[in-house]
Amino acid sequence: MKFSKPSNFSMRTRMIVTFSVFITSLTIAITALILSGETSVENLNSKVTNQPSTVFYKTIGQAPDLTTLNQGTKKLSQNSFTLEIQVAQKREEAEKIIDRLQAQGIRAYYTPLNRGGQIVYRVRYGIYKTQAEADKASISLRATKQLPNRVSKL
Repeated sequence: MKFSKPSNFSMRTRMIVTFSVFITSLTIAITALILSGETSVENLNSKVTNQPSTVFYKTIGQAPDLTTLNQGTKKLSQNSFTLEIQVAQKREEAEKIIDRLQAQGIRAYYTPLNRGGQIVYRVRYGIYKTQAEADKASISLRATKQLPNRVSKL
């Protein structure tokens, strides 16, 4: 049996396939970053290093206007609280939950969170200055809407 050198076509084909795989991987990574809603270099860097990052409410769509939630409050305190209603695995799922809550008269919003490289979407309601206010709202939401929730610090 006689062996011959691989043809140039074979080498060229391998190079094209390798380049195509690289471009596809790069496109998928960029698309995932865009869809996750991350806009700051710090948040993008945390995705690469798999370290948790801080997500600020002003960078997220569908968050309610803070001035309507806290009448007269100009700045959101670091010691604020919210009610976490549910955690969704996909943004579309969080948006469906929000739409369902909106139909019940509940103005909910979602915030993404990077958990070990996976993005989850926390569906939340309200922003409260103190834990006592949040606890009172939590009890009220359970009693009037039969909606399970938990108080969460922002």
